[in-house]
Parts: sequence; C-alpha cells; structure tokens
Amino acid sequence: MSDPERLADIVTTAREAEQRYVRTRDRAALDCAAAAWLRILEHSEFSSAPERVRLSALNHAGSVLLLRYWARAGVDDLNRAVELWEQAVKATPPDSPDLPEYLSNMGAGLSTRFSRTGWRLTWRKGFGSFDRR
Repeated sequence: MSDPERLADIVTTAREAEQRYVRTRDRAALDCAAAAWLRILEHSEFSSAPERVRLSALNHAGSVLLLRYWARAGVDDLNRAVELWEQAVKATPPDSPDLPEYLSNMGAGLSTRFSRTGWRLTWRKGFGSFDRR
C-alpha cells in the first residue's frame, strides 16, 4: 500500500473513531481517534498534501485532542490542541473562509486553558493571533 493510500486510510480511521466516540462516549474510541490524527500529522505525505487538507487536519486533530482533554483532563492534550490551532491560524490566508472556524476553535482552547490555569499569557497569545498584519 502506498503512503497516500495509507494516509487516506488513517483519515477514515480517525473520523470513524471520532464518530463512534460521539455516539457512545467510549473513551477507547476517542483515544483511537486522537492517535490516528496524530499519525496523520506525522505521516510522510502530510507535508506535501494540499494546504487546505493540512489546515483541516490540524483543526480536526486539535478538536479531537480538546475532546479528549474534556474526557480525561490531560493538560498535554489541551496544550497540543492549542498549538495545532495556532499553526492552522498562522498558515491560513486572511481571506480564507476557514479562518473564523480555526480562530473560534483556538479561542475555545485558550479559554479552556485559562479557566484551568488562570495563565494570563494565554489571553495575550490569543489576542496576538487576531493581529494578522
């Protein structure tokens, strides 16, 4: 099986596992989804995928990690989710129709992290993402 086919298979696995978690709240399914999204980001073909595919994958991976944070309270998942959304926001063209979604998700992650830690730099970092000059 070639790498591009494998990448597509991993995306299917990630989406199916996430859907299974949403339906059943089975944490093993959520772990499977998170692991699959992280494998996608590390896949040898990921960096050469179309920009919109890469940005969408960063966003989806962040969303799944935030779900896992809420389910398991693992701060590493929360921090990684915010990092992924920051990457997506920085790489997204200002006129992209996807930018508001990425900013909203990053805001949710930053708000969650602030609620947990009270870390003021979290807010400064979030506001800095809105300045895209």
